[in-house]
Amino acid sequence: MNIENLEIGKTAQVWNLQNQPRLELRKAIIKARMMTGSYILQSDKHKFTHFIAEPICQLCNTENEDIVHMVTSCPVLSAVREKYYVEMKKEILDSIDPIKWNTFCCNKMEITRLILDCNNFKGTLNISSELITKIEEKGRNLLFQLHAKRIEVLNALNNK
Repeated sequence: MNIENLEIGKTAQVWNLQNQPRLELRKAIIKARMMTGSYILQSDKHKFTHFIAEPICQLCNTENEDIVHMVTSCPVLSAVREKYYVEMKKEILDSIDPIKWNTFCCNKMEITRLILDCNNFKGTLNISSELITKIEEKGRNLLFQLHAKRIEVLNALNNK
């Protein structure tokens, strides 16, 4: 979360949910937890319990499970990621020059930043407030669906 984008007296983009169903609030809560680092993943557990929890992703067992891995890399979550991320990228590329996209969204960390807090790119990508609102909604959906799939797979693994 880029605190430089926060303004006193102005609601953060993640909470702009006027007249939205309760599910949208749940999605915003999950996204806010991810933005602020309070969404606990294996690498977070490992920081505090070195001997109890390993940092490796329990879903794929290939990399440490941090927010970048979950949002951009975990192969178990790839179907969910593709469905929602492709829509978001298309929405952006319909509005900006692809060269700008390739310049500012060129690696997994930057893509994660875009999904978590698209306001980070408002100036650099020169995107409108309307597009920010659309990206925010798509990002909220993506993160919630990643969360739901992660929980579903972890529950299945624990019930074996």
